[in-house]
Amino acid sequence: MNKKAIFMPLFAIFVLVTLIFAYHEQVIKDVSDQYKTIGGNQAEIVKSYNKGQEYLFNAEQTIKYSLNEATNEFIKNSGVKENCSNIWKFNSDCDPDLENNFINLFTKSLSDYGYNTKEVKIQNNSMLVSLEDFNYNSNKGSFKLEYSLPVKIKQELILDLNKIKEVKEKLKNCAINGKDLNTCTNEKATSNQDIITFTIENNKNILIFKEKLETKQANFVFKINNKDTGLKQGVF
Repeated sequence: MNKKAIFMPLFAIFVLVTLIFAYHEQVIKDVSDQYKTIGGNQAEIVKSYNKGQEYLFNAEQTIKYSLNEATNEFIKNSGVKENCSNIWKFNSDCDPDLENNFINLFTKSLSDYGYNTKEVKIQNNSMLVSLEDFNYNSNKGSFKLEYSLPVKIKQELILDLNKIKEVKEKLKNCAINGKDLNTCTNEKATSNQDIITFTIENNKNILIFKEKLETKQANFVFKINNKDTGLKQGVF
């Protein structure tokens, strides 16, 4: 048998296999790895977006619950400090600073759940809340991802604070002018000697969870001593 005739085809096959392997290592494999890297980067971008949306959803739900908690506490103490015994007294520590008192209750509740606020304000009877931005960072090889999501949430209040403020101003003006406070508003009022109890009715409910889930009607009740309003007639 001609050894040369056998050797040449085998050598050609060896060279072909070697070239195919080299092509795969230098070209096909590199392209494949690139596609794997690109796919991983895309997955990381999607992950950052999903994490941001998850954070936003959780923040919205926590804000809703904190508003319910704040509203419940605000109603419980009639918008003033607990030691005021639900009695408003102007020009004193029991003078209801309604918006600030409500915001303080809300931010405390929210911080208890681990959320820090950048800005909180009430506008058109809605709570406008800016939380610290959500940030997501990833550094994998040459791919760096920095994703920042501003968190700004608007939530309508259960109580009509504008109406409560209007009632407060009417009562204050009546007290300044020496008028009987029973005649100053159209809100429900009952008297027990010098103490007048006012009720601002509200058809909305508060949803709270303590030992069990409860709903409470959000009526706002407060008292004023008709003989000791904290204001002297003719003095603002």
